[in-house]
Amino acid sequence: MNITTKGALFLAAIGLLSVAPLTASAQTTILSEGFESTFPGSWSVGDANSSGTTAYWSDVDIRSFGSIPAAHTGNWAGYCAGVGHAGTALSPTYQNSMDAYMSRSINLSGYTSATLTFWYIIPSIEAGSFDKCRVYMDSTLLFERTVTVSAWTQASFDISGYTGGTHTLDFEFVSDASGTAEGWYVDDILVTASSAQPDLTRKTDSLSDLNPHAGDAVTASLTVTNQICSGSSVGAGAFHVGFYWSTSPTFSGVSPFFEASVSGCSANSTVSLNQGITISAGTSPGTYYLGYKIDDEGEVTECNENNNGIFYWTVNVVPPPQPDLSKSKDNLSNLDPKAGEMVTTSLTITNGSCSGGSAAAGAFHVGFYWSTTSNFSGVTPFFEAVISGCAANSSVPLNQNITIDPTTIPGTYYLGYKIDDEAEIAECAENNNGIFFWTVTVSGSVAGGNWATLPNAAPGPVQLMLLLSDGTVMAANQGGNAWYRLTPDSHGSYLNGTWSARPSMNSTRLFYSSTVLRDGRVLVAGGEYGTGAATAEIYDPVANSWASIPVPTSLLNPANNSPNTGRRQGFRFCLTATFLYRQTAPPQLTAL
Repeated sequence: MNITTKGALFLAAIGLLSVAPLTASAQTTILSEGFESTFPGSWSVGDANSSGTTAYWSDVDIRSFGSIPAAHTGNWAGYCAGVGHAGTALSPTYQNSMDAYMSRSINLSGYTSATLTFWYIIPSIEAGSFDKCRVYMDSTLLFERTVTVSAWTQASFDISGYTGGTHTLDFEFVSDASGTAEGWYVDDILVTASSAQPDLTRKTDSLSDLNPHAGDAVTASLTVTNQICSGSSVGAGAFHVGFYWSTSPTFSGVSPFFEASVSGCSANSTVSLNQGITISAGTSPGTYYLGYKIDDEGEVTECNENNNGIFYWTVNVVPPPQPDLSKSKDNLSNLDPKAGEMVTTSLTITNGSCSGGSAAAGAFHVGFYWSTTSNFSGVTPFFEAVISGCAANSSVPLNQNITIDPTTIPGTYYLGYKIDDEAEIAECAENNNGIFFWTVTVSGSVAGGNWATLPNAAPGPVQLMLLLSDGTVMAANQGGNAWYRLTPDSHGSYLNGTWSARPSMNSTRLFYSSTVLRDGRVLVAGGEYGTGAATAEIYDPVANSWASIPVPTSLLNPANNSPNTGRRQGFRFCLTATFLYRQTAPPQLTAL
């Protein structure tokens, strides 16, 4: 994988690669005495009590000496009265008034930790704590036993407090002036020491995004700790953290794609690393593993080399953000229209999220289909409605009026629509655009219809009715200035429609000129009767208000008489001239 890097900071969640069990830190053997070779060698032995029979430590062959069945290991062991014992070789006893010692120096210079261990057995000893088995480091008593111990037993002591110099280790057996027994045997005396070493490992880590897109940048934030190693620690010099990318959590055969340099880490301290990583733009969607290994190039000698990693995160590379257009809801105003009737389709189109995130959709078309079968086989759209676009995670409405062909034979049909019908938008899902449809029952023809009385009467006498572009009817009160609104029911039926009031005109009129303009507004002028004979005004259904339109006196002057009728000039229901309404500021009427 081609990955680029840069420094950054962020926090998230992790996965951990299993590693081998920890191993003990490297140790140096300072002393190992199993009594199997020449003795006393470097040991000093003797009896410091001159008042009794001289007796002191020596090595003995357990196969032919004493009552114990065997040495701890090998055949030989150390015995407190190996020289000068009483009794026989197979049944020895120590002497009265003994102060037998077996001592030697041990050099712990340059070490930071040390341990003393040995095995011992005491087949018999004078009861009453009169005779004593002791071990000293210099003048400090580490060990004392005054009772029988019938089996080989290990004693262990942390002597790290004596590191940094040379000290005397002394095994001492002391007896009083009366009463003896077999006494004390020792075997496998061992002193080990270790020098301070760093121990680098992971303390915390996080990845800023576990679900990036190809081409995205993520940040790996690590805290590396240099922890205590065998009771002490030392600073680590410069090292590298290697980063790995793999399709397998084993990272088998994978080399690091980047080595981040770390200047070092003090003893018992931590160091932070924030590494920016860019996922290659060509990476296919899927599951990957982003890992890292501390001291990847083996530059630091550590007491534990098994806790450096590879640690890793499981990364799910997702596809790029895309739109996903589909139906949210839809409605058809009349499922039982007549041939020639108009129905309204009301759609809400949603742009949902894809697995890689959501994105805005540009302009697209919604195609409308009419068919005798619900599979729309071989049918092409009869109309394409234009949608300007749809924002990410948003929706857009579409209200489309459709007139049923007047020649349609009564029966069952299917009115369908398909979103992005011309495939202008690349979507993450292309199978949820439709065709969605309604089952429509055409039940006759409007042309062959009959008159029917409205069950809901108008609020007053009606003289003029106009059909507006929003499907409502605008009805004028006869001879006055009031207007009413007839609104069809949810199925588009005016028979079951409801009446309500519209704003009144500024003037009263009867037998006047009127028209519905192309933009949906209504223009009225004059009147054979009423106060508006020489005036004009316009109704805006969106603002739901009337506005007067100035009439130029050069066109019509109500102060003058008409040369044709001798009456005052004014608009009449039957005009002898044609006029043009111009949408200017202010609006104007001009003669044609």
